[in-house]
Amino acid sequence: MDTWIFNNNLVDTPPLNAVGFIYIITNLSNGKKYIGKKLLTMATYKQVNGKKKKARKESKWRQYQGSNKELLFDISINNHSIKKEIIEWSYTESQHNYLEIKYQFIYEVLEDINYYNDNINGRWYRKNIIQK
Repeated sequence: MDTWIFNNNLVDTPPLNAVGFIYIITNLSNGKKYIGKKLLTMATYKQVNGKKKKARKESKWRQYQGSNKELLFDISINNHSIKKEIIEWSYTESQHNYLEIKYQFIYEVLEDINYYNDNINGRWYRKNIIQK
């Protein structure tokens, strides 16, 4: 499924000056969710006058399905049972990083086993938060 939804509308084109977005992917077959971030462009190099120059090109954000291994495994089993929603657009890379962490804490992804997220920013881990 290559369709992103923002405010209940299909996304064809990102807003002007947006660098990325914060998203939530829901596995409709089991109800589990994943909150993450995606940049609209990616770094690359191109040849200019025989020299390598840094450049940016559009990422494959339309086809993107998250980075969590468990989520990707579940998607590989049933690709048509996911919903991809954009929570918020980001306009700088700093804002992009901040918003991902903000929404992961707001949605309490480490405390709720119905989220695929098992850590936030590589600093806070579910295994250290949830008491057994």
